[in-house]
Amino acid sequence: MSIGSVLESGIVLSLARLRMFVLDLLWKSLYLISVFILVFAGAAYFLNELGSFHWQGPELTTSNPILLGMVAAELWKQLSGEVAWIGIGTILAAMGLCIFYEAIFRGGLRQFWVYAGSRIVSFVVIASAAIFLSALVLRDRSVEVQSLSAAIFIGVWFIVNAGETLVRRQALDLMATELRTVSGVMGILLGLHLLLTIATAAIVWFGITVMEHAVSASQVFGVVLLMVVAFVFAAAVHSYLLVVRYSAIDIMRNNVVEV
Repeated sequence: MSIGSVLESGIVLSLARLRMFVLDLLWKSLYLISVFILVFAGAAYFLNELGSFHWQGPELTTSNPILLGMVAAELWKQLSGEVAWIGIGTILAAMGLCIFYEAIFRGGLRQFWVYAGSRIVSFVVIASAAIFLSALVLRDRSVEVQSLSAAIFIGVWFIVNAGETLVRRQALDLMATELRTVSGVMGILLGLHLLLTIATAAIVWFGITVMEHAVSASQVFGVVLLMVVAFVFAAAVHSYLLVVRYSAIDIMRNNVVEV
């Protein structure tokens, strides 16, 4: 099968998989709500701890920056540990919810551990690569090292996502029979995914920059609305590309089985 025919067949099949598309959007929405609740709970706990802090010293005034600096240092000394634990706990809880929601909505009870396990492996590999490459860039900030690190990270991300897709669709045998076609299909769909992510990140960065220099509430509202629309659009397109990717792999797998 050619790359073009597989993509065409995958797009046609994806149009009949509306349920998969809706479920993917549903778990993302639930995840965002859950993360918001986690962040709110962490912030409320921190503010409660902050309220128990008592400054013993001269009266605080904004005209005395040295005194304010001393208070900030004392606050950090007493609450830094709790801030760290709140941050770590929030991140771990968010990752756990992401794994759970994705596995239950995409894999169902029958393939829950396949999806959960593959996501855990993906997190570990990508996070390890990011930490190693970040340390390399911090050690040598030259353009060559930064470019090489970015290329390596994108390569790792591509391989991990392609492998994850094949494992989840039980199609690892395609690596032996249709390696060229699989690589082409994955390259196109994951490339679109990457471009979409970069474009969304650029819009968010642009929005934050505009908000820093906004002179009216209407400008802030307009920028926030733009970022929300861009994020929702990106989430919807990402879910559709995922359905196309799974559909294309399913078609190739069924073709191999029939042969």
